[in-house]
Amino acid sequence: MSIVPICELKPFRNDMKIKVRICRLWRPKMFGRQNQFNGLQCVLVDELNDAIEASVLEADYEIVAPKIKVGCIYEITRLHSRSSKQTYKVVPHTVQLYFNGKTTFKQIPERPPHIPEHRFYLVDYSELLSRVDKVEILTDVMGHITSVQPLEDRMVNKERLETKCDVHLQNTRNEEVRVTLWGDCVRTFDIEVVTQQPSPIVAVFTSLKVKRFLGNTVLSSTGCILFFINPKIPKAANYESISSHVLKMIPTSAQLMTPDQLDAAEKLSVGQLNILDPNLYQNTPFLCRATDARFDLSNGWWYKACPICFKQLKPKPQSDLLVLSN
Repeated sequence: MSIVPICELKPFRNDMKIKVRICRLWRPKMFGRQNQFNGLQCVLVDELNDAIEASVLEADYEIVAPKIKVGCIYEITRLHSRSSKQTYKVVPHTVQLYFNGKTTFKQIPERPPHIPEHRFYLVDYSELLSRVDKVEILTDVMGHITSVQPLEDRMVNKERLETKCDVHLQNTRNEEVRVTLWGDCVRTFDIEVVTQQPSPIVAVFTSLKVKRFLGNTVLSSTGCILFFINPKIPKAANYESISSHVLKMIPTSAQLMTPDQLDAAEKLSVGQLNILDPNLYQNTPFLCRATDARFDLSNGWWYKACPICFKQLKPKPQSDLLVLSN
């Protein structure tokens, strides 16, 4: 069976053989179910520098995952293809591949013609505005990191806590853009390791959504995001002439009140808070000193212990009690 280039793949076929490098590999989670995984996703690239997305169902994950490794080259057979999804595509291909327990992976050594280590579809900063709120194809960007805001917890949709981190990128024209990382990807972005890299620190962030916030174009992570620090790609060479600089650490957005400010602040009672119109006081801080009388635990319970940390009650193992998490 002859090898089919990625650009010639058609949907609804199972009689093909491909030779590709796995250049991205990630474990997505089910939408709306934070702790449930949804199979395995990967991006494949061939010697013509074309890319395609491939999927593994959760039921086949334990069979397929041990057979493949990111960065390796494989000849793959016994796979099938379908039309790609209409939204949230990570590469601009009309076909998506599927692996299962019967798919065969033959690892082959590096030899000419060379298959690229990465395949990104980088969007110029000047084109970001045209992609606002468009999610047919997600956005890849590159730049050197100029500043980072440390991790902090934020309420999302007034119902759950999420960890976030802001990363500021700059291109070779000194244009800047902000990338906001949320949830699981934040915990893999090790700020300490990043800051130890030699300057300039070039980064690629993949599969982002483009939004407008307070008049600015901002990028936000999705469940498909991956990031690459100092990737070995030709466009990274454009940043070699940038003079080294100290990476800035942006202060957290949470502001602690001083003891004097606490004493001087107007204090309201619980009764007074209950009669305030929330639509009129959305961004107005109030100070209230009260005693906890009882807890409604029917849907879980948390409280904001201070402007930068939260406490949550969790079940105690082998007990009916709830205890505070650390």
